Amino acid sequence: GTPKAAGAEKTDNLLESYLCSGLVVPSGKECILKVHAAPLSAGPFDVTDVNDNAVLHVESRSVVIPTAGMGPASSISLGGQNTVKFQGLVLTTEFGTVMAQCGPSPGRGGKHECVLLCAGGDHFARLSRSEERTGPYPEDR
Repeated sequence: GTPKAAGAEKTDNLLESYLCSGLVVPSGKECILKVHAAPLSAGPFDVTDVNDNAVLHVESRSVVIPTAGMGPASSISLGGQNTVKFQGLVLTTEFGTVMAQCGPSPGRGGKHECVLLCAGGDHFARLSRSEERTGPYPEDR
């Protein structure tokens, strides 16, 4: 392979720690986005800049989630890899390029948990609720 400079390897490792390197705001810069607050049942929506220009798009669609080491064999095989197809959320650019995906975590026995996937479908993180809300909370009043 081609040798890399020491700084290039460090940059590659840093970029791998982000869900989507295309969404990283450069150091010293600021990005303000407005996110739609309506329920997802209202349909797809745009994430806009402060001037209401669409910069990202969120929609519900089928998400194929790799299940390697994640639970029961209620999965399908896609290119030799076990996967599960769920209805999830997909974040795209205004041109339709997938930036990230989110869907329910397969094989979790009804727990409130979802997985975040990079654009290509690789696992990035698992999100779960650590405790149930019992209220009252100030925002409930």
